[in-house]
Amino acid sequence: MALLGIDALFIGSSFIDAVRGDLIDPTVELLFVATHTHYAPSLDQSKPRLGETDNDWFYKAAKIVAAQINALLGERGIDARASYGSLPCNLSVYRRRRIPTPKSRFPFLQGKILLVPNRSRKIPNELQLFQLQTMEGVPLAVIWSWPCHPVEASNRNSINAAFPGAVKAAIRAATGLEQLPVIFLPGFCGDIRPAITQSVARTAFIEMFKAPSKGDIEAFEKGVCASALKVLASASPVDLAESFQFQRLEMPLSELLEDSTSTLPIASLSCGPFSVTALGAEVCSPYLDQLGFNASKPTFFTGCAAPTFGYLPTDAQIAEGGYEAERFKEFFGVTGSWKPKVTARVVSEMRAVTRAPTSISSRRHKPVEDLLLPGLVEVDG
Repeated sequence: MALLGIDALFIGSSFIDAVRGDLIDPTVELLFVATHTHYAPSLDQSKPRLGETDNDWFYKAAKIVAAQINALLGERGIDARASYGSLPCNLSVYRRRRIPTPKSRFPFLQGKILLVPNRSRKIPNELQLFQLQTMEGVPLAVIWSWPCHPVEASNRNSINAAFPGAVKAAIRAATGLEQLPVIFLPGFCGDIRPAITQSVARTAFIEMFKAPSKGDIEAFEKGVCASALKVLASASPVDLAESFQFQRLEMPLSELLEDSTSTLPIASLSCGPFSVTALGAEVCSPYLDQLGFNASKPTFFTGCAAPTFGYLPTDAQIAEGGYEAERFKEFFGVTGSWKPKVTARVVSEMRAVTRAPTSISSRRHKPVEDLLLPGLVEVDG
């Protein structure tokens, strides 16, 4: 199987189909995860309201990805050793806050959940990093995660990998390996974004997100890079198992949303204590508490796996309303009302997929390949 990290907002089913159509072995297991940068050409034709798709680039990108997978399939497995570390990175903030808004009738004010910084809400802020090396200590690949929307760029019309690209460049510079695979997993970042804010008179001095200046962007990305490099330098050895395990299931969205005919893909990849559990949704951060997440262990949870249907809020967030619970639907083409016990249903399925893995030991210690498309995204720095 192959774990693929691509700088894109989302990766759609039609893109995966196009890639598989050019594979020498179309049955190979593929786990696509988008970095979720908001500044890349669309690779998801099912979400036109989030950006038009350039079909020429779409199919060219699919061929580039397929060619890299074919090359990977032709390689022999190698023995590898691993290390892992984590560290808090306090540069993000919860983006849901109840704000009084005008109402035409008594009492003339109502509380409404808006996309506004909420520093009173504790969020997961651990930056996790897993590194594979040859037995001689030469880096082979890095997988890292930090739950935060990559939305810090100032020019929304400029192709940009955002902070995942900045960290990739920093790690490659630190290791001296310009082609080192560096895969970013966006985590459960559905309700978290960079803490680039301001409080001004026109917003009654309520802290709001602001359009970042060049200095804001540089300071933010420098801080994230510094945290990543610190974890890279201090990571501790991890004992890998003799084989990777992989399992995938498709949860019918009709179990979560009325009148839905789509699915929520959930996949689990593991090798000894190391694991990645990936969902095809923009998962909101409180799900980590439900899963008993512990950043001291090399267990990664991420959203934005392909294909992604939309946001996945918790029951409490659904009751509150707001963009992640309701307003996103019109942009993602999602219809129907949420059913009761969404959180419990999703957590149950996630636990099920991690309990019954299927061995793929024939690809022992296959190097994890990063499929960054150089023509898709310019990396800052």
